[in-house]
Amino acid sequence: MFARIFNLRTIELTFMNEMPIPAREAGRALFRDYLLDELVTMRLEGLDPALEERFNLSPDIWRRTLNYVILTKLSTFSINPFLEYKHLVRLRQIAILTFGEENTSMATLIQKAQDRGATILEDWLKQLNAALKKHKPD
Repeated sequence: MFARIFNLRTIELTFMNEMPIPAREAGRALFRDYLLDELVTMRLEGLDPALEERFNLSPDIWRRTLNYVILTKLSTFSINPFLEYKHLVRLRQIAILTFGEENTSMATLIQKAQDRGATILEDWLKQLNAALKKHKPD
């Protein structure tokens, strides 16, 4: 469904670098071993019990770690003309979820990324916004 071609210049590392030290190993495992949809499911429905047992983190740190990994993983997806509108909407919904801003505008999400110095994610969100506007059904 999504292209996953990336390199270190196209991955937003700001959030992974801001992750609390005790959570970094868990963050690396989440990024490496789980698909975006699996991460979102864990964010909404709760962690895999094996992960909770493997990494002893507080619920607050887990939530922040999942948000940071999801934002990092979002930045790896290419926004291309072949994505359907429903896929673009889903990516926007995931960004809204992880920024914790229900019913917010893309401009607000872009500003939040900019405020955090997350320039790669900021550019990605701008591309997503442009694609949403271009593909919006009449």
